[in-house]
Amino acid sequence: MWLTEKVTPTFEVRLRIKRKIHRAQSRYQQIEVVETFDFGRILLLDGSIQLATKDQHLYHGALADRSFALAPQAKRVLIIGGGDGALLSAVMKRKEVERACLVEIDEEVIACAKRFFPQLAHGFRDPRAEVVIEDGLKYVRRATERFDIVMVDAPDPVGEGYRLFLASFYRHCAQLLTAGGVLAAQSESPYLFPRISARVRHAFEKLFPQVEQTTVIVPSYPGGSIGFTFGVKDSAT
Repeated sequence: MWLTEKVTPTFEVRLRIKRKIHRAQSRYQQIEVVETFDFGRILLLDGSIQLATKDQHLYHGALADRSFALAPQAKRVLIIGGGDGALLSAVMKRKEVERACLVEIDEEVIACAKRFFPQLAHGFRDPRAEVVIEDGLKYVRRATERFDIVMVDAPDPVGEGYRLFLASFYRHCAQLLTAGGVLAAQSESPYLFPRISARVRHAFEKLFPQVEQTTVIVPSYPGGSIGFTFGVKDSAT
């Protein structure tokens, strides 16, 4: 058996599968878990690789580490997306964090993570963590609580995921930040999707005086890389 992910009209990747573990259709997307020879257990949403147990730490570690480097005193964290729990678990490793709120639209992704990726989903059990089942865009529009870091652990910008790449969404996220706070967002591979990467950067530059983009090597992702965009709010606002 082979897993084939079509990334662009001219590029696709294939992985040989040991076995199929789980497949379900939620209200929002198809959720699959497979065991592979090269990358361990993989979570797919609508056929796209979300994480692999072998190298997920490269993604989640980089996103969390750089966010806290830019906001070293951060105690309150908001995560939009990230229903697999791996980013939440990376955040919960930090003793200085007093509260983390994870907003996920699809509760079945969370249930799948707890069942099939328990070693990555332990953050859900941390008493400092709260889980809200809601559309991320709707949440940031209505929220009044302030956070030191807002992380957008978005899927690819297709289907419901496209809403987490809108300039209006980033604007609402920025409004929830404390002075000197950080907005961090998954912004696709700059090599495969340069227009998306540039569009996210442009949106951030309209909101923050300090913006940076980084690219991380994650071998299980198509093309082997993923990009992040970080914006730091003015410390006087």
